Formats: sequence, structure tokens, C-alpha cells
Amino acid sequence: MGANRLIPHVAFLYEDGANRSILNGFLKSFHVNDRQVSEFKDGEGWSGTLDLFAREYSPLLKRNQFTQLVILLDFDKKHLWGPRLEDLVAEHKDRVFVLGTNPKPEVTQKLLKKNLEAIGLELADDCFEGKTTTWSHESLAHNQAELIRMSETIQPILRRV
Repeated sequence: MGANRLIPHVAFLYEDGANRSILNGFLKSFHVNDRQVSEFKDGEGWSGTLDLFAREYSPLLKRNQFTQLVILLDFDKKHLWGPRLEDLVAEHKDRVFVLGTNPKPEVTQKLLKKNLEAIGLELADDCFEGKTTTWSHESLAHNQAELIRMSETIQPILRRV
């Protein structure tokens, strides 16, 4: 990805390949200006994702005021990663957003009877069209507060004009 790092841009950090598939679908939406995506990395599990945040993304957020970060995690283990993540992102809370499925993307895929990229595409369309059709599903509804925060920060950056 080749976003200009001197203007607001979004980086993505995700837990695993299933979350990457959802992200791929999201980025394929006509509404998304993927030129404002600076990078995305696989944390290879929730613990690795938090380690990667501490090692690479926290320093990046300190160095670059224009970087926003979206972290995609499975919420089945939130009781394990939640407290540690809160501590890690505390100084960047206004620029770090955490989304995910509960419990896992594969469960959401079965419930919605769609592949993960199709789910990601629908999530993007919901965001930019002001709908909650997919986001209101039982395995995604817990993201509502974070989506409201993101609508003021992330959406304007990623919206294709």
C-alpha cells in the first residue's frame, strides 16, 4: 500500500488470515479509497498482534500524528487480550480502533452463510451508506460504540471522493 504518510491515513493490524479475508473484502468496496491505507500486517494470533502493536505500531503512532490504526481481533478471547490491549493503546486511544467478530470470523461466516470477503464488502458498504444491516448481526453488534467513534475519524479518511 502506498498512502502518503504526511496526510491522515489508516493502517490495519489483524489477528489472523480469517480477519485478513474480511479486511480484503472491506478494501474492495467501491466506497473505500485504498490509497489512504498505509499498510496491514498479520499478528499471527492475538498475543502476536499485541506484541506487534507494542513493538512497531505504538512507536509509529508516536512518530506520525497522521496515522490511524484499526486492529481486527477475535472477541472470543477478549477476557485475555482486553486488559493488556487497553494498557498498550492508552496513550493513542483517540487513534486506535478495535473491531472484530464474536466469537470468531468462521462462526460469523457460517451464521451469515457468506464467505469472509463478502462479509467484509458488506461491512464497508454498511459503513459508507449509513446502514447497519450486517453490523447489527449478533456476532458483530458489539462493535457499535467503536463504529460511532470511527465514523468521525476513519470514514472521512477512507471515503472515496
